Amino acid sequence: MALIIAAPRSGSGKTLLSLCITAALRQRGLTMQTFKVGPDYLDPQLLGALGGRPCRNLDPLLCGEPWLRAAFRHWGHTPDACLVEGVMGLYDGLGPSQEGSTAHVARLLNLPLLFVVDASRQGASIRALVAGFREQASELTWCGVVLNGVGSPRHQRLLTAALE
Repeated sequence: MALIIAAPRSGSGKTLLSLCITAALRQRGLTMQTFKVGPDYLDPQLLGALGGRPCRNLDPLLCGEPWLRAAFRHWGHTPDACLVEGVMGLYDGLGPSQEGSTAHVARLLNLPLLFVVDASRQGASIRALVAGFREQASELTWCGVVLNGVGSPRHQRLLTAALE
């Protein structure tokens, strides 16, 4: 099992969700390999500590696409699960291009996408946000949407209804 965590922007909850999934899978006895898109150093320390083995950075800009594919195969072939935490927003890469973005890495590695959205201070408009990203990223395999910052059961019902 492998997946990549993405979001519309930084601050949406990618790291929190990545840490929670890693901890939950480890508690269930699965071996984990975590990865982080880009040259980040803080998030990989946290992911590595919870994952039980060093988190590996995947940066196609610094290391190139062939190295990235080889690194993922090398470190990702033995654990029960691999989790890749994306960088910034789904399409945020080098300048206006998607090069180096989470979407770029998801395509290179053919990883399903788990999309986390900060739903605080949002209602039915969340439908347009999620639908827009799904339409723009139709070439990627989506495995789910996680709503972060849900304020109450009523807020949850409103958001769920908007996304159904």
